[in-house]
Amino acid sequence: MGKISNLAYKLWFQAQLGAPPFIQNLIISPLVELKEIFRIIKNPFFDIYRIQDQNQAGSLTATYFTTKEIRASRQFRGIFFTENLSITPIGRVPIWNIHKEITSVDSDIIMVETDKRLVNRLPYQKAIVIPLQVLLQIDVRGSWDDVKKRFHKTVSHTELRLTQKHGYTYHLSHDPQEFEHFYYQMYLPTMEDRHGDLNLPLAKEDLAAYLKHGFLFLIKKGEQVVAGGLCYPQQKTLTLLVGGLLNADEELRRQGAMGAMRSLLIQWANQAGFETFNFGDSGPFLAGGIFQYKRKWGAKVVARNRRIWLKVQRNNPAVCQLLKDHPIITVDKKGDLHGLIIVNNSREIDTSDEVELQRKYATPGLNSLLIRSMADLVVEPIRAA
Repeated sequence: MGKISNLAYKLWFQAQLGAPPFIQNLIISPLVELKEIFRIIKNPFFDIYRIQDQNQAGSLTATYFTTKEIRASRQFRGIFFTENLSITPIGRVPIWNIHKEITSVDSDIIMVETDKRLVNRLPYQKAIVIPLQVLLQIDVRGSWDDVKKRFHKTVSHTELRLTQKHGYTYHLSHDPQEFEHFYYQMYLPTMEDRHGDLNLPLAKEDLAAYLKHGFLFLIKKGEQVVAGGLCYPQQKTLTLLVGGLLNADEELRRQGAMGAMRSLLIQWANQAGFETFNFGDSGPFLAGGIFQYKRKWGAKVVARNRRIWLKVQRNNPAVCQLLKDHPIITVDKKGDLHGLIIVNNSREIDTSDEVELQRKYATPGLNSLLIRSMADLVVEPIRAA
């Protein structure tokens, strides 16, 4: 079974990197689904973890089921949960027993992370479904002035202004030596600076495979390369796979070197005739720093394949505080995305409050913003339809 699973992965990887466009359209999506099926056949179990955490309102517990290595320590720590949470493995359960298992769990919150097809088989009543990650995409069609009109004004006042002020320039490269420099002096330091102990960088060999069909977009200040990104073109879409700042230098960050890499790359994609720029992933948190930053560039939100089914079992103060502090993106059974904002009492939200929430969180790709009381989430099903 391992050989079959590896074969499915290799077929998917080769199709993604080297197949003609019409072949990519035909087989990549089925191969992604096939890869998930083989993963589940190879390991048809949920690993179960106990999460204990505390916020200003008190303590809470969560039971986390996952068909992959636990993501809570990376995906939710510091955003949905605090940095001081404890995660304890408590067992395994066969996939076919998950319905029975989730009805007997004693914790404040139940979370099930798995493929979207399995999540769609779980009861939606009194539960919400969250994409594990979302992709942010920018429409780069039209003139450069058309594209800039989609940016929030803060982008023009910061990134674009700093790019011009410091005279950043760029060049494209396929040079293996420049890739080595990018990987070790830009990408790895930036990942370490951003994630600390939770750092999980991609392997150099995996990224190098994309370089064969893509390119490095390198930013120069004077004669020195100070930032860059590894890019992969696919038909009319350009994807920024990873980026990095030279030695994660804070002074270069303040001088807008990373913003220059993004703004100049988006401009290059527009001038090169691409239609869509994939700006990378974000967690499903409307107030999260990465999501908010990419949203300012006019990005549209698209759900990734994996989902988290979440059910609140006890409406204690800590759980209430957790969900109020972190507006999230939800996905319904049709695949439509919605923002979910929890407040003390949704009936007390007036027109001016709604206008402010729209200003802060409305994003292309979200069908609506749902404003709910905590009691609604526990007592009644959340239906994003």
